[in-house]
Amino acid sequence: MHTFAGTVREAFPINTFMTILICCYLAADLALGPWRWWHDVAAALLFTFAVLSVESGMLVAVVFVAAFAAGARGVSRRGLTAVVALVAGYLVLRFVILHVGTPELNERSSGFGFSTREPDELAAMFGGSVIPFYLYNVVSSFLSVLFSEPRAGIWVATRGLVEGPLTPAALINVTASTIGTLVIGGYVWSRRAEWRARRFNRGDQLTIVFGAVLVANAAISYAYTKDVILSPAGGFFACALTAATAHLIDGACRATTARRLLVSAALVVLSSTWALRALGEHAGIRKSAANVRNEWAIVDEWLEREHLVPTAASAIELERRLRTDAIWTHPARPVVTGDWVEWLSDD
Repeated sequence: MHTFAGTVREAFPINTFMTILICCYLAADLALGPWRWWHDVAAALLFTFAVLSVESGMLVAVVFVAAFAAGARGVSRRGLTAVVALVAGYLVLRFVILHVGTPELNERSSGFGFSTREPDELAAMFGGSVIPFYLYNVVSSFLSVLFSEPRAGIWVATRGLVEGPLTPAALINVTASTIGTLVIGGYVWSRRAEWRARRFNRGDQLTIVFGAVLVANAAISYAYTKDVILSPAGGFFACALTAATAHLIDGACRATTARRLLVSAALVVLSSTWALRALGEHAGIRKSAANVRNEWAIVDEWLEREHLVPTAASAIELERRLRTDAIWTHPARPVVTGDWVEWLSDD
């Protein structure tokens, strides 16, 4: 899934996005499992670690609250209260004590419409009021998880359909996510009576956690939206889709022949498109590795251009070791070429 791609392609010393994704999964494991006394302590420590790593670590608290609301008691009420108190403390620390504000329009480029807009363009478009821009980012983030459109605020598939060309990869992504969303929606509808009676099974709990994380993840993306920022919501989308697909198959086994054929056809398309996505991620990783390796080959020119040439002996040695590791220790793999590659990767 496009929200997951950046978590395995990020070439930084600390992969913060993958870190938060793992923290959210750990939170779900604690919350949905049987209660243990140390779960409450672990929940508080996990949230503290996540939120001090990057802002999206707040989603760990959302996982705990949503799981508790869905009937999970792996973390007790007392443990949940401690996490909520830590959330309040973090907000006070960030906005009242440290006065860390929100990103301004002139800080970074962002996708809007059919293209990426530079900071000066965004300032010209929304300088009078940033509310429409923030709303656009929230709605775009929400739709991106459910339908793979838009991507980082850019309506890639729609642009291809209107202006051309519509790439196979974009069509595959939208098809895979849309069918997946329909399957999840059908699951929620079929379980609505049980939900109203507050009788939740594990699939229900995973789906409820996904819904809560999706809303929260989209909300915290108000200042700017990126695919990888939505990785927690995308990760729980996969969990909810797993539960919904199992429910769909189970129901189809007891259905009429016509319904079984319809479900089978939908599952063939769903599994095929997601399989192509998985292959595309391997192709994307190879491409990213080649790009990063090429950048290390000209790192001296880049450092000079950015006025960041290291002067300390330790910094010079670090640069040498990193460049050697990128270029010589891990030789480049053969380049994969062909029109079929475009079917897999939409980068």
